[in-house]
Amino acid sequence: MDRQRAYLLLRKAHTLTGVIPVGVFLVAHLVTSSKMLDGREAWNERVHRTQSTWGWPAVEWAAILVPLAAHAILGLWLLAGRRADVAPLASAPAWSSVAQRATALCAFAFIVLHLWEYRVQRSLGALPFGEMVDRLASSLEGRLLFVPYLLGISATVFHFANGLWRFSVSSGIARTPGAQRAAAIVLGLGGILMWICWLDLLAHFHAGGPLLGWLGGAGE
Repeated sequence: MDRQRAYLLLRKAHTLTGVIPVGVFLVAHLVTSSKMLDGREAWNERVHRTQSTWGWPAVEWAAILVPLAAHAILGLWLLAGRRADVAPLASAPAWSSVAQRATALCAFAFIVLHLWEYRVQRSLGALPFGEMVDRLASSLEGRLLFVPYLLGISATVFHFANGLWRFSVSSGIARTPGAQRAAAIVLGLGGILMWICWLDLLAHFHAGGPLLGWLGGAGE
């Protein structure tokens, strides 16, 4: 296998390990984290039920954690080597490639921070399972972690939605200009909806109320 062919296979692996795992990470975390609004017991019950499901650890590692790690490692290698992994698309705006790379770095830093704060600390025994909700709530009340979480979630959602559209174009799923515009609208609206849901969740932890109430209070 020549170097060019190997490089193209790595590019495809990088794309495929990002399309599904990032989406699963965002949606699963959004659904699970929304139970925090019902209180500690409701969230603990949801997480305990999920983690008690037969085969869940294997599914989590195989479908989310390992692909995410592979996506991150391949992405950093491609960026460090200045390889054109995020190649310009004829139908994409000029800023799309730059934004995809910039948000990749922000999303990577955010996910590492999140895993370190909760999964790693819990594995080390420094964070009891029953205290995770209280710790997250107290952390997001101030700006020290609220701002990184706001930026990190925004970058991750954009990276996912924009990357999914670029994948639909580069893979040939959206071949015609009309199909590409339709995909851009659908995925763009889906990304905005997901982003608003995450902002609403953050607003509850930061200000104790829904997003509209927080924005209204901030504008006073």
